[in-house]
Amino acid sequence: MSDMRDFLIPWYDSIKAQGGLRSLKEQVGDYNLLYQTLVAFMTYLPGSCVQYYKALSIVFDYWLAFASALLVARLSGEACFHRKFQMAYAVVLLLPTVVLNSVYWGQCDSIYTTFLVLTLLFFYEENYISGFVMLGMGFACKLQTVFILPFLLGLYFYKKNFSLSGFLVSLAVFWGSGIVAFLCGRSVTAPFTIYLDQTGLYQKMYLNVSSFWTILNGADYAELGTFTVILAVALCGMGLYQVMSGKIHIDTGEAFIKQPQVFCGPASCFCRLCTSATHIH
Repeated sequence: MSDMRDFLIPWYDSIKAQGGLRSLKEQVGDYNLLYQTLVAFMTYLPGSCVQYYKALSIVFDYWLAFASALLVARLSGEACFHRKFQMAYAVVLLLPTVVLNSVYWGQCDSIYTTFLVLTLLFFYEENYISGFVMLGMGFACKLQTVFILPFLLGLYFYKKNFSLSGFLVSLAVFWGSGIVAFLCGRSVTAPFTIYLDQTGLYQKMYLNVSSFWTILNGADYAELGTFTVILAVALCGMGLYQVMSGKIHIDTGEAFIKQPQVFCGPASCFCRLCTSATHIH
């Protein structure tokens, strides 16, 4: 509950003291404009802000479970609301990390994760415009959405049945998520500058999560930061090369589920990226 006590509640109090929506002309906290707008609307409701923070995340817990179950059903070729759909829905909804994140801590990770799962679902169905819209919504919620980009780029080079210009749709949706704040006097560049500021917020090799860099106890970010960024990009490049050269096959449907090796290659590249990247919070 430390984040709730030290950050979320003070942000709510500050937004409320500045007049709710009128506060949107200034940055409060380190979330982007969409979440700050939602908090501003919360200030007009009676009762404790804690219940509203948690309620918002819990609603998206159910959407996350539904989207995940729908993706599993599509991949397995099974009709919705049948056994695999029901199992996936129950597993995701009852995962300890999901329950603790929303119900106990009041964090918003289920929100952007829901949009990421919907991105995967729409890309699987080759409904790319909707997929790019969901990607933009993910970015509007949290910068961590960036971790799905290597997969989408790999998918593009493997299939080449959608245009990279679709990312402009994501960019437009991301920017448009701040429309209420713009109307309240916020700079139209704010969605971008907020994330640029976040990139320099945690200047540490690791933060509250295990990664490769925990082995190097006391590793200096100033000395290794640039190297680790290059390393992460190189690992993504290696994964992309394996996809383009045919050494890793990205498949879908039954083959995706029945052949673990189809998934292991891209998954291992993703894991190497996450464990090698720095200042992940």
